[in-house]
Amino acid sequence: MTLFDQFNKPTSSSTIYELLGTNVYQLESLGYISKENDLEQKELDRTPIFNFVPVKYNPPAPVKYIQVSNNIVFIGHKNNHIARIDLSDPKNIEKFTFTQIEDSCLIRKMFLDPSGNHLIIGCKNGENYYFHYPRKKIIKINKFPNKKIQSVAWNPIIGSNLSQRTDSILIGTFDGLIYETSFKKKELYVNQLYALPEENRGAKRIISSIYFQYWPRRSDKIVVIFITPSQLRQFFGGPTLEALFQQNINNQQVIELPSSLHYSQLSIYEEKRGESYIAWLNQTLLFSAKIDMKTYPEHSQPSVIIEQKLTEYPEDDEEDYNDYDEEEEKKKKANPPIAIANTKHHHILLYPTRFVAKMKLDNQTILDESFEDQFIGLSHDHTKNIIWLYSPNSIYEVHISNENRNVWKVFLDRKDYPTALQYSQTPSQKNTIRSQQAEDYFKKNRFEPSARIYAKTSLSFERVALKFSKIHDKTYLKVFLQEKLNNISLQNTPQLTMVATWLVEILLQLMIKNQNEKQMYLQLRTELLSLLGKCKEDKILGNKLIFNLLSAHGISDELVEHSEHVGEYELIISHYIHQEEYFSALEAIKKSQDKTMFIQFIPILLIHAPCKTVTTLKTFGKKIDPKLILPALMRYQISHNEDNSQENQAIIYLEYCVITLGNQDIVIHHYLLYLYAKHNQEKQLLEFLNPQQWVPFYSKRYALRMCTRFNQKRACVNLYSKMKLYEEAVDLALTFDPHFAKVIVQDCNDDEKKKVLWVKIAKALIEQLPPESKKKENNKKRSKRTKKKKRNNNNNNNHLSSDESEDSEEEIFRNKLKKKNSRRNNKRFNRRKNKNKKRFNKKRNAKYDNDSYNDEDSYDSYDSYDEKHSSSNSQMDLTTRRGVLNFLMESDVFDIETILPLFPSFQLIDDFKKEVVETLKKYNRQITKLRTEMETATDNSEKIKKNITNFQGTYRVIGEDQKCEICEKKIFHSDFVLFACQHTFHKKCLEQTMINNFLSKKELDRLKRYQNSIKEAETKIQRKLKLQQRKLLLNKNENKLKKITSNIIEKKRNSQLNTKSSRLGKSAPKNKHDLLDSNNDFEQSNLATSLKLKNSLMKSKKNKNININNEKSNTKHLLQHTIQKYKSEVKKILYGNCVICGEILIKSVDKPFINLKDDKEQFEMSTWKIKKNK
Repeated sequence: MTLFDQFNKPTSSSTIYELLGTNVYQLESLGYISKENDLEQKELDRTPIFNFVPVKYNPPAPVKYIQVSNNIVFIGHKNNHIARIDLSDPKNIEKFTFTQIEDSCLIRKMFLDPSGNHLIIGCKNGENYYFHYPRKKIIKINKFPNKKIQSVAWNPIIGSNLSQRTDSILIGTFDGLIYETSFKKKELYVNQLYALPEENRGAKRIISSIYFQYWPRRSDKIVVIFITPSQLRQFFGGPTLEALFQQNINNQQVIELPSSLHYSQLSIYEEKRGESYIAWLNQTLLFSAKIDMKTYPEHSQPSVIIEQKLTEYPEDDEEDYNDYDEEEEKKKKANPPIAIANTKHHHILLYPTRFVAKMKLDNQTILDESFEDQFIGLSHDHTKNIIWLYSPNSIYEVHISNENRNVWKVFLDRKDYPTALQYSQTPSQKNTIRSQQAEDYFKKNRFEPSARIYAKTSLSFERVALKFSKIHDKTYLKVFLQEKLNNISLQNTPQLTMVATWLVEILLQLMIKNQNEKQMYLQLRTELLSLLGKCKEDKILGNKLIFNLLSAHGISDELVEHSEHVGEYELIISHYIHQEEYFSALEAIKKSQDKTMFIQFIPILLIHAPCKTVTTLKTFGKKIDPKLILPALMRYQISHNEDNSQENQAIIYLEYCVITLGNQDIVIHHYLLYLYAKHNQEKQLLEFLNPQQWVPFYSKRYALRMCTRFNQKRACVNLYSKMKLYEEAVDLALTFDPHFAKVIVQDCNDDEKKKVLWVKIAKALIEQLPPESKKKENNKKRSKRTKKKKRNNNNNNNHLSSDESEDSEEEIFRNKLKKKNSRRNNKRFNRRKNKNKKRFNKKRNAKYDNDSYNDEDSYDSYDSYDEKHSSSNSQMDLTTRRGVLNFLMESDVFDIETILPLFPSFQLIDDFKKEVVETLKKYNRQITKLRTEMETATDNSEKIKKNITNFQGTYRVIGEDQKCEICEKKIFHSDFVLFACQHTFHKKCLEQTMINNFLSKKELDRLKRYQNSIKEAETKIQRKLKLQQRKLLLNKNENKLKKITSNIIEKKRNSQLNTKSSRLGKSAPKNKHDLLDSNNDFEQSNLATSLKLKNSLMKSKKNKNININNEKSNTKHLLQHTIQKYKSEVKKILYGNCVICGEILIKSVDKPFINLKDDKEQFEMSTWKIKKNK
C-alpha cells in the first residue's frame, strides 16, 4: 500500500485535533479549526444583537418624553416634573419643576445636546424653557413667544461639557421657520434665517428635524439638512449660517415623498472617519442615504446625499395606531412607525407594540419583537450606542452588541470575498469565506488559485486532496501540498512529515512520468532538491523518507545493507518486525544498545516473544526505566509465552527490578502487588507486604483496595493492622481464623483498644457456640406432658366404667395434694437459703470488724452450700465453653467479670466457678488495701496539722558567710528574707526577680496599686508630723518671748529709775515718800501686764497639748490600719514563695528561660552560638 492510498482513507476530525495543537493562528495556517473556536462561534450566534433590559424606575407621573445623551437621561413627566439621572451614579436622581400643572402648559417636546448638559423644553401653549447643568435652574425663553419648537440642530463644535454657551444652533418651528440662536450666560441671540414657501401649508410646513455639519478640514463650508413630513431639503455654503441660507434661496435641493402625516423624523449616524448616514421616516417608505462630505459639491455634483434607497415598512396591525394617528390615516394601508433610530448596519423601527430591526445592506428583518406596553417614543444615545424605549409607565434599554457580526454573510452572498474577510471576526467565519471562494474558483476551473485558497481553509485535508487527485494533472495537487507545507508551522512536525512525504512521492511520480521531457524533469528535480534541503534544515525528513519510499517500491535487501552501513538500526528492526522475524530484531537491539529503540518496539516483542524479550531487558539493567514499559507489560498474557511455560514474565521482570535493582518507584510496586493479588499468589503477596531484605514502596490504601478486590483475606488483615485499623482487621480475621485475630490484637499497643478488640473476639466466639435456652426445655417438657394426658384420656374414654371413674377422681385429688406439697417444699427451701445468706453476711461483717478474717474460708463454705442446694438444670457443652474461656483468659485484658456478661444469662456458672472465686478474693484484698490507705492518710493529715502549729514558733540560725541565692553576696549587707527551706535572699534581689520573671500582669497591677497606696498614706502622715513639729516650735518661741518681755520690762524699769535719779539731781524730790510712791505705781502697772500675758499663754498651751495628743492617736491609727495592711499584701506577693523551691517556680515551667525583649539577654544568647571552624 502506497502513501497515496493511505491518504485516500478519510480520518476522523478527532484524530486531526489530537495531531494539531490548540493555537488558533497555527490551526488557521494548517487549515484546521479547533472545537473551542466552534463553541465561540455558537456563543456569538446565541447572544442577541439587541438585548432588552427593563429600567427600574418608578415615575411619579406618566412619562411624556425622554432624551438621552452622553450617558445622561432627562425624563419629562405629565405633571411638568423633570428628572435628571447620571447613569454613572444612577441612584442619585435630581428632580426639577418649571411651571404649574396646566393643560395648556404641558411638556410637548424636549431637545438635549450631545454633551447632555443643555436642554430645551417646548410646551403645548408655545412657551419654551432652557435648562443648563449645573446651574439647576429652568429659564423661560421670552424671545420665542408663542413659537412651538419642533426641532433643534446643535452645534457640532460645542464647548466643554460644563460650558455655559452653546455657540450657534438652529431651531425649526411648527410653522416652518428656522432661527439661529445661541445661549450664553445672560444673553440670548435670535435671528430668523429661513421660512418655508407659502406653497407648503398645514403639515407640510412643520420642520420635523434639522441637522447641520461643518465640512471636514474646511470650517467655512456648512451643510444643512432639514425635513418636513413630505420633503427633505439640503443647503450647503458658508462661511456663516446666514450666508448659507441667502446663497440657497433660489437654488434649493428638494427630495419630495408624499405624506399626510403630522410627524416625521430624521435619524443620523455619524462615523468617526467622517462618513454620515441618514434615515428619513416617511408615511409610505423609509428613505436612507449617505452624506458624501469627502469633496465639496460643485455644479457637476449639486447634492451631497448619495446612495439613496427606499425600503418598505413591515406589515403591522392597524389597531396599534389608535393613540397616534388620525381617523383618516387609520384607513390607509401604509403603517409607518412612530419613531426610528439609525445605527451602523441597522434601521430601528418602533411601533406602539413592536420593535423591528432591519439590516441596511439587504433590507432583511433580523428582529421583530412584540411588547405588551404601548410605546410613545425612543431616544438614541450615540456615545454609548444604547437605545431607550419608553411608554407612559415603563422604560427599556436596548443594548447593541457586536452589530456587524452578520455583515460578512451579506458580502459573502454577493461574492465580495475581500470585503467579507474584512468584516469576519472569527477563524471559522474566515474559513467559510475562503472555502466558498475556493469552491467557486474550482467550479470555474480556476484550479491553481483554488488550490492556494484551499490550503488556508480548515476543510478536511483528505477531502481537498482527493478532490485534486481526481484531476488527471497532478500539478494542482502539488500546488495544494506546497501551499499547505508553507502554511504549517515548524512546531507541528507530524503534519510537516506527512505533507512532505506525500509531496516527495508526487514529485517522484511526476519525474518518472516526465522522464522524456527534460525541462519539466529538471524543474521537478530542482523542486525536489529544494524541498529535501528545506526539510533537512528543519529536521523533518531523513533516512525514514528513503526507507518508506524504497519499501513502497519493494527494495528490501539493499535497504538493510544501507541501514547497517549508516547505523540506522531502527529501520532494520522495523523491517524485521514487518517480516515477523522477532528473534533477529532482538539481536539487532542487543547490537545497538539503544534503550529508546527498545522501548519503542517492546509492545510488539512482548506479545510475540515475551521470554526472550524479558531476558534482553535484564541485560539493560537500570538503563531502561521500567515505568516506560508498564503499558506493554499490562498487555502481556501468559498464553503469549513462546515455550508454553506458565511463568508470568511480567512478575519475573518486576521482581528483578524491585529486589535486584532496588527500584523505588511506587507505580512499579503497585503493579507488582496487583499481579500478585490477581493471580492468587498469597505467599508472595504476604512476603511483599512484609519484606525482610528490601524496603517496599507502596500505598497501603491501594494495596488494601486490590486485596479486597481479589479476596486476599490474610493480606487484607495484615494491611488493616499496619494501618492501625485493628477493629476491621479483627472482624475480617474472625471470619476465617480466630487465632490470627488474636495475633493482631497482641500487636496493638493501646490498652483500651486492645480491651475492645478482645471483647469483640469474645462475642464472636460465644455467638458461634450452640444455643441452649430454658424456653426450649420447657417447651419439650410441656409437649411430653400433653402427650401423656392425651394417652390417659384416650385410655379412659375407651375403658370407661363407674368404678374406674371413681378411681380416676381419687387419682386427680392425689395429684393436687402432691403439687401443694412440692410448693410447700420449695418455699421451705427458699427460706432456708435466705437464712443461710443472712448468717454468712453477719459472720462476714463481724470478721471485717476484727482484723482476724479469712476470705477463703467464707467463700469455700458459701460455695459448698451452693453445691449442696443447687438444682441440676440443663447444661451446655463444657468442652467448647471451657475452650472459649481458656482462649480468652490467655489475654492480659480479660478478667472473669468482663467475660461473664458476654455469655447468655440462663447458663450455669459451674464452668466459671474457680475464676469467680479468685476474682472475689482479689476484690476483698483491694478493699482492705483501700482501708489501710485511708487510715494512713488521716494519720498523715493530723501530723501535718501538728507540724504546722509547731512550725509557727520556730526560728532559724544563719551563719556569717551566708550569701544571697541570686546575687551571691553576703546576706548581712542589706535587708534580707529567710524562708523555711533555708534559702535566703536580699529583699531587692528577690523583688527584682519576682517582678521580672514570675509575676503576671494582674499581680503586677495589684503590686503597683498597693505600693502607691502605701506612699500616699506615708505622705499624709509625714505632713501631719511636720504640722506637729511646727506647733512645737511655736511653743518654744512663746517661752523665748516671755523671757524677752521680762528682760525688756526690767530694762525699762531700770532705765526709768536712772532717769528719775538724774532728774532728781536737777530738781530733787521734796520728800522720800514721793520717790517711793512713783516706784510703787510703776511696779503695779508692770505686774498687771505680766499677769495678763501669763494667763493667755497658759490657755494656749492647754489647747495645743490636747490637739497634739489627738493627732498622735490618729497617726497611730493610720499606721496600723493602712500601711500594715498594704505591706502584708505586698509581702504575700513578693515574699510568699521561695523562688528556688516554691510553688511559683512550678507554675512558671512553661515560660522561656530568655526574655527576647531584653537586649542584654539577647546579647548573652548570641554569645552562646557555636561558631564553625574555618
